[in-house]
Amino acid sequence: MRSPMLLSLMIGVVTASLSPPPLVNFTMSVGFSDDMVLQMEPEMSSIYGDCPLPTSLIEVTVNDGKTIIETVSATVSSDSTWKATLKPKPMGGSYIITATCKSNCPGLTPNNTNITIQRVTFGNVYFCSGQSNMALSIWYTYEVPDLTDAVLKGKYSNIRTFQYGEMNRAYPSYTPLYTSRVGISVWYNISYSATVSEPTEGGRKELNPFHTFSATCLNFAFALTDILQKEGKPVPPIGLIQSAIGGTRIEQWI
Repeated sequence: MRSPMLLSLMIGVVTASLSPPPLVNFTMSVGFSDDMVLQMEPEMSSIYGDCPLPTSLIEVTVNDGKTIIETVSATVSSDSTWKATLKPKPMGGSYIITATCKSNCPGLTPNNTNITIQRVTFGNVYFCSGQSNMALSIWYTYEVPDLTDAVLKGKYSNIRTFQYGEMNRAYPSYTPLYTSRVGISVWYNISYSATVSEPTEGGRKELNPFHTFSATCLNFAFALTDILQKEGKPVPPIGLIQSAIGGTRIEQWI
């Protein structure tokens, strides 16, 4: 006769073996969101992310709003990442990009077998990183009234921005003053009327997202746009990615 303890252990083993696998998430990496800018031709752009199901087949489609113009497949690697490289695309456009787990996808959470980002365009993408000289927002510059008026009138509607939050995990004891910057993980078209909240001495002030973005980075894009317009040349969408933290060592950025 088996002891009650042994029997309970056997039941536990059988129950565990029959339990469904834990739910997992299939994602695009941080930086992929609606309104993003991907690098235009002649370079190729990649869509990538995570899926903790090695050997799963991921299918990425590019839709121009009327039809699917490209389909690319990728296999999840042993480190649980996937990457699909697109063919070079011409300047501009407004695309819908969808990534779908097509096969060997057990355990995905409900409604998590596909991810879609919309209003994606192709242009030139610039990475703006460094210390406080890059992190200083345009809100603290003299030209902000004129630039705000120009932006809200659509003069720089070709510019879109993405701002990584300040890395609290690198500085666990550091509490950023501008909490609206932390965790920003979407692209902004700066001519939209969306606002973010900034602290002031008397409370908080609602600002357009571009107000909290790097002054150096934005002024570069404004100047480039102005020059191309003045010369009568095509003005591509410009994507600006800011990852800058004041007080960091320069060795961390090179």
